[in-house]
Amino acid sequence: MILTFLLSFLLGLSQPIASEPASTIKLRITNCSSNEGLVRVLVYNQAVGFPENTKTAVVSYSLPIKGKHAEISIPDLGPGEYAISAYHDENEDGELEKHLLGYPTERYGFSNNPKITFSAPTYERCVFEIKENENKEVHIKLH
Repeated sequence: MILTFLLSFLLGLSQPIASEPASTIKLRITNCSSNEGLVRVLVYNQAVGFPENTKTAVVSYSLPIKGKHAEISIPDLGPGEYAISAYHDENEDGELEKHLLGYPTERYGFSNNPKITFSAPTYERCVFEIKENENKEVHIKLH
């Protein structure tokens, strides 16, 4: 009987340990200028590199456009703070096209839809929180 108990206990230890519960963002991006090209999305969990550095983003996506909008479910995110930047890469060159003065010529947007002035908003203006096991909806309207 003791041997059975010990074997059951040891087998129980070999079971995988449950990982941290993951959350999901359901992202909807609207106001694309056409159905041509892709919507590029960068998700950050820190201010470093926000909003354009692909190397500091947690994940990045290239989304097809239908009906002048794009959607995606972003799974397996841990609880914490996130900010999202997106732009309509109409010519599919992988870069946000800019005017000679540096102002974007392709549509772009950010989580929380902050008012855009003469420069990109800060991470702090775009950040939102995801709780454990939360399914959060985020809408970005491109400018």
